[in-house]
Amino acid sequence: MKTPITKQQRAIMSLLYEYRFLHRRHVQVFLQHKSNARVALWLKDLREKGYVAWFYSKATLTSKNTPAVYFLSRQGLKVLQKELQYPPEVLRVRAKDAERSQTLQERHLLIADACLALKHRDQPKHLPILPVHFAQAPHNSEFLTALKPHLFFEKQVTPVPSYFVLELLSASLPTYRLTKRLRDYLHFLTFEWDDTNGHPPTALFICPTAGMRSTVERYLRKILHESNQDEMPSIRLTTLDRVRQLGIAGAVWEPPLLSDK
Repeated sequence: MKTPITKQQRAIMSLLYEYRFLHRRHVQVFLQHKSNARVALWLKDLREKGYVAWFYSKATLTSKNTPAVYFLSRQGLKVLQKELQYPPEVLRVRAKDAERSQTLQERHLLIADACLALKHRDQPKHLPILPVHFAQAPHNSEFLTALKPHLFFEKQVTPVPSYFVLELLSASLPTYRLTKRLRDYLHFLTFEWDDTNGHPPTALFICPTAGMRSTVERYLRKILHESNQDEMPSIRLTTLDRVRQLGIAGAVWEPPLLSDK
């Protein structure tokens, strides 16, 4: 590497590869570092060396007080591709991250929040797996790489672990894409999961609004009726506000209402 970086800064770049967009506080907690000033200095140095970029503005008081969102720059991506041999197809997509929408940024930030919440639960232990690692998942990697949920995690309970796939639904998703996504989930959960390691995962859908949650329930009822399935795979719904208030591990998940009554 032409411009040397520390071991901790290399770890920061790896975190940004895994999570794509992060706040400084995410980096600090993932690194388990006590000093926020030290982490801020590492990030500042990475920006000055051109390996990391950010979304941050001092134009208004509101934007000035909004935490910066960090991501890998093109130069940082080149370093990872050369030194760590990360998949070039992933890095090509990331090369345009400076142009990504705030909605996409917020989705990845919420995934980071979810992983922190899961990792810090003492009992039972939760093991999250991010999309960049689906191909190397210990089992059902083909299921994960095909379905492409936003997060997969295992809840280590005895005698058989429980599995979960998480999807953050977008308010801007067209109807045909939303229904296709729901159909994909029902199909994969019913027919594509290899149950050698346990029952199919529970699908967790985070809806941006209560209104969209009702829409998802209506579509699920319709799909279930059209497919002539006797039972719906395990699905739980919640809203973005409830997750922000209580956390992903809180009492926020409820089964969909599959009856019009």
